[in-house]
Amino acid sequence: MFHRLFTLFFLAIILAISSFQSASAQDRFHGYLIDSHAPVGTSWTVVQSTPLWGNPFEQGAPRINAIPRGAVMTATSGFRNTATGIYLQVNYNGAVGWIDERFIRQHSGRVPNPVTNVASGISYNVINVNNWASLRQGDSAQSRRLARVPRGAIVVTTGQQVQAGGLTWLSVSYSGIHGWMPTRYLGKAGVVVPQNNPPTAGTGGNGAYPTGQYRIVNVNNWASLRASPNRSARRLTTVPRGHVVEYFGERSRGGGELWLRVQRGGFSGWMPVQYLALN
Repeated sequence: MFHRLFTLFFLAIILAISSFQSASAQDRFHGYLIDSHAPVGTSWTVVQSTPLWGNPFEQGAPRINAIPRGAVMTATSGFRNTATGIYLQVNYNGAVGWIDERFIRQHSGRVPNPVTNVASGISYNVINVNNWASLRQGDSAQSRRLARVPRGAIVVTTGQQVQAGGLTWLSVSYSGIHGWMPTRYLGKAGVVVPQNNPPTAGTGGNGAYPTGQYRIVNVNNWASLRASPNRSARRLTTVPRGHVVEYFGERSRGGGELWLRVQRGGFSGWMPVQYLALN
């Protein structure tokens, strides 16, 4: 009898240790366990303009369309893992909602560098590296690496530029991943991108926008394919974020934006370049 009780007690200890190790092995985001309440009361800074959602699934209209870069908020719950990503519940100026963990970092008291708006949708090749360049979450070499972009691969600007750490950083998109990269690693036709005021798009279907497949980026859920190059034109269909359209070389300007004529299934229509990244 004593032997059996000792065996059961020993097994209980083993299970407890195993459970503890399993919990401690969970994925950590910014140093915190998913679904924990450890971050409650901590302050967080937005490193890239992003929506505040009413739920952690990016469903429905955002509670706030775009919280500006540099804004500070307070965590009201732990990180939560969902089908659309990892989110943290926060309070921003009295509005409580969920924010994508990719676009925040714990507030350190440092004032973020001012952002300059630049042309979006401009394509550049990765240069001046041996094998690849890091696409980072923020405008710092110490910021978390989101992806390794191979030398020669194409990235597309998403509209922001920052001077930080003695470098000029551009916000870019690569294979649907949005992040920051120094301009010294970006070039066009073998020419290094200027430190300020990146060049405007080239002309012709084989300029900054070569013909081929483009992936939908920079949207919350989907992008509209329209009958003409104007946001008020009739919507032919919607294309979900991450899906691919085909571009054959025709483009036009409308409403102050550059549009490409693309094809999706049986539909042929127009879409702003800011929603397209070379696949």
